[in-house]
Amino acid sequence: MCYTGTGSVTIWHVESPLLFTEKELSWKSEGGKVINQPLFHTTLESGGAYHEKYRKGDVLLFEDTPDREGLQAFYEKPEFPAGTYEIKVQADFNLDRNLGKPHLLSVPLTVKFK
Repeated sequence: MCYTGTGSVTIWHVESPLLFTEKELSWKSEGGKVINQPLFHTTLESGGAYHEKYRKGDVLLFEDTPDREGLQAFYEKPEFPAGTYEIKVQADFNLDRNLGKPHLLSVPLTVKFK
């Protein structure tokens, strides 16, 4: 995520301003992350970028989650099994400490592992 404005800006967010979700295209549901909810802030400088390494996170699965066993097996291992995955990264932050209207930016991409 890159700030292109002038000066600097402080963004307010949960554990991270970036949230990754993944879905194997044959699954009926996608994995939703469990994230810590305290209020953090990050200051972005003009032209500066915020980087975060992708990692599979903790996932919350309910008994009635479609494809629950496949999702659970997926999240238990660091590697990706063979398949075609859609990975989304979403930036979710506020410019107001009082958590006014959030800014949501989402970028999907498709990755194939054989």
